[in-house]
Amino acid sequence: MVYRGTREEMRASQEELDGALEEGTILHTGTVPNRILGKDGRVTGLEIMATRSRYDASGRRSLETVPGTESIIDCTSVIMAIGQESDLSFIRPGDGIDISPRRTIVADDETLATTRPGVYAGGDVVFGPRTLIEAVADGHKAARAMDSFIKRERHHVVVRAQMTPVSSGDLPGPVSRQVQRQDPGKIALDRRTGIAEVEMAYDAATAREQAGRCLKCHIQTVFDGDKCILCGGCVDVCPWDCLKMVGLGSISGDRRVEEVVRARYGRPLDEFQESPATQQAGTAMLKDETRCTRCGLCAARCPTGAITMEAFSFEELVVRDSGGNET
Repeated sequence: MVYRGTREEMRASQEELDGALEEGTILHTGTVPNRILGKDGRVTGLEIMATRSRYDASGRRSLETVPGTESIIDCTSVIMAIGQESDLSFIRPGDGIDISPRRTIVADDETLATTRPGVYAGGDVVFGPRTLIEAVADGHKAARAMDSFIKRERHHVVVRAQMTPVSSGDLPGPVSRQVQRQDPGKIALDRRTGIAEVEMAYDAATAREQAGRCLKCHIQTVFDGDKCILCGGCVDVCPWDCLKMVGLGSISGDRRVEEVVRARYGRPLDEFQESPATQQAGTAMLKDETRCTRCGLCAARCPTGAITMEAFSFEELVVRDSGGNET
């Protein structure tokens, strides 16, 4: 595989890269194809050249080939990976559907309506390469917009969210946190063809064991500042060191942090940072979500009930505006 950038710049997940290396793929990074060599109508090799970075006056980076670095990879076939794009040849100039310079269909971000009334588009054909779940979300948006267009009525989406306290039995247990990740098995290298499914499935027992490793990230630790007595018990008992109590004079943040501090103490955050007398007048509880395993030990340790474990859930409602009345 010949790639123009570095290995770190390859647009592939680490899992995909590891799988390619496992199957014997040889990576030639920092190189680009220069020409295909052949003899008697057959490919005999690929000439490549090394690349280097070049920056313009604005600091924008581009790659250029390095003269004199030509080398040849002996091979009998070359597969060109030139990317992919949507085939928009079916759209005619008179259709009234605008095409962007990136060769995507122009559509409204919210309704996904194109420049032709009654025609909607979403997914990769509008936004370029994205994930499947984003395309599904676009389908929901477009369906609601089509419904409004046909019925000649406006609507908007209301999100109703709630937090529900959970018992200790709903939290991940200590045994599940000790189970190691186990990937599904794979078929042997000599059996892998262009149509073979490489990854196999878990057996029933392993599937249940691996599913038990779920950390239930919809469950969160909820802190009640009115009940907290700053005893530090939650910080001491946390097995992952993901909780920390810090004076307001030592923190900074965006507009949301500023609003929380003002709502809690009636003063802006910068007042706590400017005056030594007020630096410790307020305390913030900081939590590293990437390390929390929802074990619930902090809630169990809290002597005042200031910490609870609660599950987050929400529902979306389509609210229609029919003649000034919402339904």
